[in-house]
Amino acid sequence: MTRSILANSVAACLCFGLSAPLLAAGPPLAAQAAPPSTGPAPAYTNNDEKLRAAAEPFEKLTETSFEATLPAIDQTIGEAETAAQEVRALLPTGAASHLDAQIAAMKSARQKRDHAGLALSSIEAYRVLVSAVADNAKVPTEVSLLDYAGFRYDADLKASPVRWGDMAEAVSFARENWARLSPRAKSFQGASAFEKAIADIKRVLPLANPNRTFTAALSPRHMDGSF
Repeated sequence: MTRSILANSVAACLCFGLSAPLLAAGPPLAAQAAPPSTGPAPAYTNNDEKLRAAAEPFEKLTETSFEATLPAIDQTIGEAETAAQEVRALLPTGAASHLDAQIAAMKSARQKRDHAGLALSSIEAYRVLVSAVADNAKVPTEVSLLDYAGFRYDADLKASPVRWGDMAEAVSFARENWARLSPRAKSFQGASAFEKAIADIKRVLPLANPNRTFTAALSPRHMDGSF
């Protein structure tokens, strides 16, 4: 799956807003469908891997909801529902109910062709799944939650009108998770640039200027290998 600038890193597309103009909304559904996956499904050896794998189609749906064709969106919704069903028993009761609610919201948004609503409800479902990963997982849950914050920020940015308030909340959420994560990421060479990037976004967001272009000196990458 094609992912955003910081895929497999700390913030996924949180830095989308740092390297591209803040546009009010993305274009209507485009004619390109996501390419089908190839090869056999991997064998997951533990519950953490299963939960992260189940979260992937929700992330994909968030990423493609503004651009994919309706048939492609329907296919990804089906993949997400199947993935959720396969790991539902691994979730606490409250989390499972919240996941069900987000899937229902996804379907409702799809029927209304509400691209932002679809993206945001699917990334909330992603958050439910990755939050259920064990605290002692090899890759800390905060890495996935920073990913969540980035996709939430991006969906808010593409919404019409732009959801400035929620963008600020997504950045605050990212900062909170980075504060918990950073002591364990001392080998992550992009840490200082990432911290500056978040601080820059937080500083200018209150200006709510859709024509402002943000730049970052460095996009942090390969966070998983820092633990």
